[in-house]
Amino acid sequence: MPTVVATFILVVAVFLISIIVFFYYAGYLGLLSPSILNQEYLIGLSKSIQISVSSVAFKGVSPNLISFNVSYLITVNSPTKVLTVVPFVTLNSPSIFYSQPSTKQNAIIAKANSTGYIPLKNFKINGPVYIPQQSMLLGNLVNIYAYNVSSNSSYIIYANVKPGQIIVLWFLLYYNGNWYRLGYGYLDPNPSLAINTISGTGKYKVTAPQAPPPLIL
Repeated sequence: MPTVVATFILVVAVFLISIIVFFYYAGYLGLLSPSILNQEYLIGLSKSIQISVSSVAFKGVSPNLISFNVSYLITVNSPTKVLTVVPFVTLNSPSIFYSQPSTKQNAIIAKANSTGYIPLKNFKINGPVYIPQQSMLLGNLVNIYAYNVSSNSSYIIYANVKPGQIIVLWFLLYYNGNWYRLGYGYLDPNPSLAINTISGTGKYKVTAPQAPPPLIL
């Protein structure tokens, strides 16, 4: 008799533990699924963004003779009506994927009108920026100027660049209370390397030793 009672108690205990584990994982998956869906949505957007960039539209030496002014025409095509762009000048390096803007961005975005081009209204971003994959933190921005651009529209980028520097463009989307970088690119105005490039963030292995390079247009 004691053996039967012990067996019964053991069966009941196993049954209760199974129920607890089931509801735990059901709750966990319920929380996880929206995150996975958000990630797939953002990755899909990043793959759909297309940027067309002209060759250097203007190039001139600045008065101090240690830097030069350049401008490019850029056309943005995005599945979203509006995309946020952060332009900034930085040193050329193999780790452009991780390059981050400072408060001296030295680049602005303008829009054509009947009299020429006028600078777009900008706003400041303060806070973290993520990439879609597992919401991985890319960096924290502090007083960085950004511009909202419309899809299927053309703009002009002005920048003051020193030898060895490039113009980096971040393409951001504010989604569910966070900033995500859907893509990035860079413009190299140096005489020896005038390459226009752009890259969607895309899928990649987070554990890879090196981030994927931009794609040459």
